[in-house]
Amino acid sequence: MKIAIYGGTFDPIHHGHLILARQALEELNLDLVTFVPAAESPFKTNHQSAPAEHRLQMVKLAIENEPGFVADSLEIDRGGTSFSIDTVLAIGKKFPDSELFSS
Repeated sequence: MKIAIYGGTFDPIHHGHLILARQALEELNLDLVTFVPAAESPFKTNHQSAPAEHRLQMVKLAIENEPGFVADSLEIDRGGTSFSIDTVLAIGKKFPDSELFSS
């Protein structure tokens, strides 16, 4: 299985995110694009984001009719500052025989 991990604050998620995800899905012949909203971005320390659960719900609503797209609350559930390496390792454990791609 080929899986892309698309992380970010998604505050809010918008058409640009969806266009890039669809392009990756098609051009890389992916099976799945996993949207992973950050609990806290390490790059937006002086920015007040919408609550994590609200951003996750926005992602779920935006992708609900998109085949090949899923939302994962992994970083929100873990809490604290989100770092890509931790997320890649966690998703690698969920899907051990998969090829992972990260944004």
